[in-house]
Amino acid sequence: MIISIVLFFGQLSAQEEGEIIIISERVGKEIDPEERDKFKLFQGINGFQSAVYIKLADGRYFLKITYLDDKTGEIKISRTQQSEMSIKNRGDYIDRFEEIQARREEEERGGEIIIISEQVGNEIDREERDKYKLFQDIKGFQSAVFIKLPDKRYLLKIVYKEEQTSDLKVDRIQQSEESINNIRYNIDHFGEKQADQDTVYQEPGAAFFLN
Repeated sequence: MIISIVLFFGQLSAQEEGEIIIISERVGKEIDPEERDKFKLFQGINGFQSAVYIKLADGRYFLKITYLDDKTGEIKISRTQQSEMSIKNRGDYIDRFEEIQARREEEERGGEIIIISEQVGNEIDREERDKYKLFQDIKGFQSAVFIKLPDKRYLLKIVYKEEQTSDLKVDRIQQSEESINNIRYNIDHFGEKQADQDTVYQEPGAAFFLN
């Protein structure tokens, strides 16, 4: 009877774990720390040990990441549900990594980081993002820079942490000179705009006591 119970729980555990799937032959069943660094994966996870993608019997997918907790020194596991499309995209990214990196480097080669406002310098960090209410729709925001390319085009390069995997990712968005000037104006005149908004919401007569 005891043996039967042990076997039952062993089968249950295996079902919960599901089937490890290979998203790219370049990494096999498990992404190790060397592969993580080579393909720039899960850069936001400290103490990374390994990652595997799992398909459950009910058709759901999970990403299982094992990492070393830097506070407690304990090995921990995080499991986040994944869509089939996100897994396919991750596999394509790994398979075409060199091509994608080369295209990005070519795109930025000879580019110049521009300072759109002395208030933020050449990089907008998280504190400045919140202070000037910029890029509020981007979850996991880390930083943003504006780049002027040799062909006179402008790019906005945003680094953010992906919510599901904690990967550090980069989006490059083409900008017009007009849109950059608008952002510059909003930063440089932010205090004035806030003061105007405060005045609008003051109670009648309050303005008489501002001086």
